[in-house]
Amino acid sequence: METLKKENIFKNLFNKDNIFYTLIFLINIIIIAVNRIINGFDSILWICDISSIFSVLNIIFNAKHTIWGLVFNFVATLFIAATDVIQHIWLNAFICIVINAPMLLFGIIRWRKNAKNNNESKNLNSLSKKWKIIVWSIFAICSVGFIFVLKALGGNLYVFDAVYSIGCVIGVILCSFAYIDQFQIFTVANLFGFTMYIMLTIQNPNNLSLIFTSVIYLIMNIVGYFNWRKIIKSQKAEAAENNSNPNKGE
Repeated sequence: METLKKENIFKNLFNKDNIFYTLIFLINIIIIAVNRIINGFDSILWICDISSIFSVLNIIFNAKHTIWGLVFNFVATLFIAATDVIQHIWLNAFICIVINAPMLLFGIIRWRKNAKNNNESKNLNSLSKKWKIIVWSIFAICSVGFIFVLKALGGNLYVFDAVYSIGCVIGVILCSFAYIDQFQIFTVANLFGFTMYIMLTIQNPNNLSLIFTSVIYLIMNIVGYFNWRKIIKSQKAEAAENNSNPNKGE
């Protein structure tokens, strides 16, 4: 079980045995640095870059099923909220501060509690078929509703922004409860986000790094899904073996 007390977490993840994750992180840093050199610095851009760095750390560590994914996501959310406040994007700031940050903090507390009780199985879950239908229905309904809200507020690219925002909120909630289904929700959300950032970059080159960051999100969501699925299968196999041999380990 991974906990906040785990030593050398970066050394254990970013090494020659995990070269894929190391390359993903280095590529992200290079893209951000190059974009900043090309487009220059101002009072807000560096905050966006920091949030992007922590967001990529989040998706990497989350894909590996560690508590640090939640921790980095929480930190990234705080920087995103700060960016939104500075830019007067009050609705996004509200979502980050009132929904995303508290949910992630809850997820961290939940994970630590389960880790303390050595209850690994409760740190990874999967929605039932009934709840899959409910969650995806909520995603669709809330996205449509949010489209009208953003349109009424005069938002730019409100369709893509709405689906991306609602998907991220639902993904964060599922992430806080450690549901593998988060990766499917995040993938759909990031597809809309990727398209939105392409259009925004056409309008303003400063958004260029966000395109590459979105690609990293998409890749890592797929990797995370298959990583978590392997862990779930392993847990089910171990549970079946323990049920068939209740005296094992005594």
